[in-house]
Amino acid sequence: MKKIRFLAILLIVSQYLIGQSIFTGSAKFSDKANHSGIEVRLYFNSYNVGQEDIVSYAITNSDGDFLLEIPEDNSLYNLHITYPNYEGIKTKFAYIDDNPKIDAILHPASISKEVKEVSVIGDFNDFDWSKAKEMIKVEDKTYSITIKHKSKE
Repeated sequence: MKKIRFLAILLIVSQYLIGQSIFTGSAKFSDKANHSGIEVRLYFNSYNVGQEDIVSYAITNSDGDFLLEIPEDNSLYNLHITYPNYEGIKTKFAYIDDNPKIDAILHPASISKEVKEVSVIGDFNDFDWSKAKEMIKVEDKTYSITIKHKSKE
């Protein structure tokens, strides 16, 4: 335990000395107890956000906590918090505080009520829309289908 505290203190001191700040926060699921695996990305502010624009990246632990390192250049950033099948959060973030922190809650993504039908095509029906298989809407507002595929031997 002493070793972990020492490493944490060393990390904070080293970031102070090289001109970076620590940005902490939490991102949690609205419907789960284990909050690990949520991706948190900080980008330089731009219209075309790409992998090369990432300033800092973190993945939450089981409590939903994360830690990002950010340069102290008073820039405007884009903060993205995402996890598959959950509504992501995208917001602008300006580094103006010595101790920035954010807490976020991710909610399950659902298909719009306007969707009337979801169908699937693939090699199992030669990608022919006239042979499309309709998916069945299930209780959790998702769609499901089981397709038996004959292998071509």
